[in-house]
Amino acid sequence: MNFETDVAKFRLDMQCPNCGIRVRAVSQTKAIYHISECSDQYAYLIVRCPRDVCGIAFVMYDRLNNRIARVFPFPRTDASTYHEAIPQVVRDDFAEARRCWCADAYKGVVVMCRRAIQAIAVDKGAKGDHPWKQIDNMLAEGVITKSLQGAAHEVRFFGAYGAHPRDDGLDSISADDALAVMEIVEQFLEDLYVRPWRIDQLRLKRTRG
Repeated sequence: MNFETDVAKFRLDMQCPNCGIRVRAVSQTKAIYHISECSDQYAYLIVRCPRDVCGIAFVMYDRLNNRIARVFPFPRTDASTYHEAIPQVVRDDFAEARRCWCADAYKGVVVMCRRAIQAIAVDKGAKGDHPWKQIDNMLAEGVITKSLQGAAHEVRFFGAYGAHPRDDGLDSISADDALAVMEIVEQFLEDLYVRPWRIDQLRLKRTRG
């Protein structure tokens, strides 16, 4: 198998363990291998966050899947990591999803992301006795767009696959699946809480000025 050997071409996207922001890390060293750069799936190197306020981190890079597999120290993943505009219960669930990600517990990731979507629906007053009904009600009430409705249902599906044993192979959750689900939930948090909060702050500043 021909693994990439040029560190400059590594996809060093990660959540910075210092500032908690997703960044494209900058390599500080050449890659180190357990046996050989020609045969080893994993490369080890020191990187830094591109933000000046952050320090360095040690990463294990998966050359088969072209992604960072481990970051040391583990990124901070408690609820206070996330924006204050996001309800506490939602932050708690999403922070736990992040902790599952750091532990390679991908089923745990999607289950906790599903909980976060449900918590959002409850916070927004969505009606219905089942998550799919609550998601559809958020669309009907104009809380979310059609695109976000579809995304929420995908999170719900994968969360169910992670929570319940199945015989069709769909309960095998990959790292890519888990990452995609987390990114969808992050978009929900940005669209429904963080961006409106920022707009309100600008409006207040303008009207008071």
